[in-house]
Amino acid sequence: MLAVSPTHVRISHFVTPDVMMTFFVTLSALLSYRIITSATLWDYVLAGAAVGCATSAEYNARIAIALLIAAHSLREGKHPFFDDNLCAGIASWAVVFLFGSPYVFLDLPAFLNDLAFEMRHYSLLAEPGQAGSSLLWYLDYVWKREGVVALLAAIQIARAGLKRSKKAIYLGTFSLVYFLFVSSYAVRNDRTLGPILPLMSILAAILISDLVEAIGTRVTRLRSRVGRNVAGLAIVCSGCPPSGNRRRPEQGLLTGRR
Repeated sequence: MLAVSPTHVRISHFVTPDVMMTFFVTLSALLSYRIITSATLWDYVLAGAAVGCATSAEYNARIAIALLIAAHSLREGKHPFFDDNLCAGIASWAVVFLFGSPYVFLDLPAFLNDLAFEMRHYSLLAEPGQAGSSLLWYLDYVWKREGVVALLAAIQIARAGLKRSKKAIYLGTFSLVYFLFVSSYAVRNDRTLGPILPLMSILAAILISDLVEAIGTRVTRLRSRVGRNVAGLAIVCSGCPPSGNRRRPEQGLLTGRR
């Protein structure tokens, strides 16, 4: 589904920095999911490093640290939240970001000045012709461009809330948080949605897989029920003598035989 996503194909065609950000955010989602299942120190470090690479590509990706924190929260539950593993993951994010963007500390004044300008630009100074709600614009864009995949992903997020599926809650929560995050900007563009497109595809695929499995189970049960009914009918029929061997009394009277 991602391979035929109009938005993903477009930004990949022009090789924008958002493509690299999307790759590392998706990698972070994969590595962070391992925290739910295994939760080793290296899982935290590698997940944090992937977020650091994504943030170096695009500062918007800093929100992807929520993937690591969400996975940790689903893993630990009510246990003490901040532990050595989580701190190591956050530290790995910071170190890799600084390594990928060395001028953050080599020329800190220029970095802070440019960062302040970009944040003000995206938050307050909309581009010409971009009046109105960014949230409504993104909703309209996702529906018109991503269509069925976006709808299936939204349904799966709702199912995750009802069924308490950790995997779907984990992916769905970040997708919603990131979508609301970029919708808070005055500046809007399609490439900003890049990081959630793979996650939307995964959520839609989970829903399709569950539907196919449910249909397959129902078909198997139906076949089993029909098979039992046919077998029962065959047994009943086998106990009845063939109609050709029956002799009606009238025939005996006519022929003189008793």
